[in-house]
Order: sequence, then C-alpha cells, then structure tokens
Amino acid sequence: MGRLNQDQALEFYNQEYPALYRYALYLCSQRETAEEICQETFLRWFRLDNQGEIEYPRAWLKKVAGRLAINYGRRHTLIASHEILQDPETISRENNTEQQIERLEVEDILSRLSWRDQILLKMKMAGESYQSIAEALDIAPGSVGTLLARAMTKFREEYMGKEGEHNHEMSGRRKTSTISGT
Repeated sequence: MGRLNQDQALEFYNQEYPALYRYALYLCSQRETAEEICQETFLRWFRLDNQGEIEYPRAWLKKVAGRLAINYGRRHTLIASHEILQDPETISRENNTEQQIERLEVEDILSRLSWRDQILLKMKMAGESYQSIAEALDIAPGSVGTLLARAMTKFREEYMGKEGEHNHEMSGRRKTSTISGT
C-alpha cells in the first residue's frame, strides 16, 4: 500500500483533526500553537511514502504531535531563557510538561490493554509483591511472573507500535524495559 488519494486524504484529515487538535491544545494550552502542531503533524503524515503500512495512524499522529509539543516547549523555553534568566520553578514546569506528555502516552497505551494486564502492570509499578498481585487478581502466585511478562510484551508492542518500525522519526523512543524498573 502507498499513499492515500486526495479524497481519502481529505476524509482522513477531517476525521482525525478534531481529536488531534484537542490533544495538542491540552498539551500546549494555546490555540495557535495547537493549530500549528496539528498542521505540522499532518504535513509529516502526508509526506510519508508508507502511510498504508502504518497499522495505527491515530497513534502515529499523537506521537508526532506529542513530540512537536515537547519541541515547541523546549524552543519556547530557550527563547525565554535568552530574554530573562530562568528561575528553578520555570525549569521544573518544563520538565513536568514532558513528564505529563509521557504519562498521557502511557495511560493511552494502558487503556488499550485488557483490564487484567492494566492491573498487573500498575501493581508492579507500585512496587507490589507477586503475592499481593496474585491475591488481588485471584490467580496463582506462580503465574504472576508469566502474566506480567506477557502484559509487558503487549505494552511494549503498543508503545513502540508497528509504525515505529517504519518511520525513523519515532526511533528515539526509550525502551519500555525502564517501565518495569529493569
């Protein structure tokens, strides 16, 4: 599969733009900036040669928009730092924005997993023991490790996404093994 034809492209844009705009607006809190982020995201999408190979286009759009929002925040902070000296509170807010975007991406991916996988991963991240996880889910303690490994694999596949294999723009992602603390 290749590129979308003009009618398909227009339909795709009209279908995906509202959700992407709301996401971008949430990330940057400025209408003009959100519009620019959406515009740049769609430009990058329509320039792709392998659009048909991307299994989850909405996820691709959100990843690109999230990265553009981070870049915008960095650029904005850099410009502001040349105008005035930054206080530690400002730097902390910038780091919190990046963490918030990352948290939103993780929450979005978790929402696509089964209820059991979500609980497994959340309890593991909260530092719960295998025994307490087993009790909460009413499963054998010996099966927690296997189920957790499967849940991590599903999470990693969703996080990296098949489109990440096709597009070098997403190649800078952190490995999800850091999520499990290993």
